[in-house]
Amino acid sequence: GTVHGLEFEDALVQYLSRHAEGACDIATATGSTTGIIKNEKVGDFVLEIGPENAAAGVKIVFEAKQAGGYTVAGALEEIDRARRNRGAHVGVFVFSARTVPPGVAPLQRFGKDVIVVWDAEDALTDVYLDAAVLLAKALALDCHRASMPEVDVDFTAIDKAIEAIAKRAERTGTVRTYAETIQNSGEKIVKEMELMEAELAREVEKLPTL
Repeated sequence: GTVHGLEFEDALVQYLSRHAEGACDIATATGSTTGIIKNEKVGDFVLEIGPENAAAGVKIVFEAKQAGGYTVAGALEEIDRARRNRGAHVGVFVFSARTVPPGVAPLQRFGKDVIVVWDAEDALTDVYLDAAVLLAKALALDCHRASMPEVDVDFTAIDKAIEAIAKRAERTGTVRTYAETIQNSGEKIVKEMELMEAELAREVEKLPTL
């Protein structure tokens, strides 16, 4: 619901703010303010690359979404609007792992936009969000290619790394499913044992005292 959506947005803002502080970037929570487009609030968080970076001044906008019903196409439309609304060069759409559509990879690049899947309550998914931030910064650096000919971003290597991350995420999900299956089976076995012990105790009480 709306409340959970706001909690997810707040968790993302807090996480990205810590990330920005460590990287000396400029962080601004923008979800409650209007942007360049009249009466439009799309774009929850803006990360401006700090002055020590070659891409200084380039803005990355993040849009958090826990509401269901979004497709990848819809996400790309929204992050495009967020970029325009916040005057950003690069956009990152963050799907909540709770409501992400089936089949969406944990990290994908679409031109100047990135789609990532994150669970605010599962630290194991932080690696995907961290990778999305780094990827967005690489895209930000690419924005300077015209003014800085020496800037050369190897997107072939980046895309290979994204594919590797996706494969590892799939394996992680499979292992987690196995673990949860084992845990659930274990719980069922324990409950069944408890029932059997209780039944056995009742039967023992029926035995005559010798």
